[in-house]
Amino acid sequence: NITVSRSFANPVYELDQLEYIVSEFTARASTKLRRQKSLCSAICVYLRTSHYDNKNKYSSSHIEYLSNSTSNTSELIAASKKALSKIYKKGYRYKKSGVILLNLSEESCKQLSFYDDEKIPYSVITFGFVVSCSTCGVRSDQGEFANGGLVDHDSNAMADDT
Repeated sequence: NITVSRSFANPVYELDQLEYIVSEFTARASTKLRRQKSLCSAICVYLRTSHYDNKNKYSSSHIEYLSNSTSNTSELIAASKKALSKIYKKGYRYKKSGVILLNLSEESCKQLSFYDDEKIPYSVITFGFVVSCSTCGVRSDQGEFANGGLVDHDSNAMADDT
């Protein structure tokens, strides 16, 4: 996990101020995430009032799950603001907030979705459908590749993945 959190010198009351603070924390955390070549698929935002304020004590957190693992600062900030909006309550004197990036994975092991616009560097041939590789354009409708052949980009030919 990657955590960025701070206690505030002065209490923070307004949502827009907390959004700015949480966005800054998220940007720092996403920089750390990219530096270690990782992705995350969930973000936790928490905030609390002072431990010493017995009259108006509040503490809460929310985990926002992402549809795909990412290290994209904009996506993470959007998720952190969404999480913050679920836990913020008006009228409290907030003294601390933080962001925790969860479910970390290596950048090289990104799980793609059917809905991604990203190009896959090779094509897995299944069920005998005509498939073309987005990298080199090799096409196949051959039945012998129906069991999971991969495009070998060094020779532009199909290769077994065994």
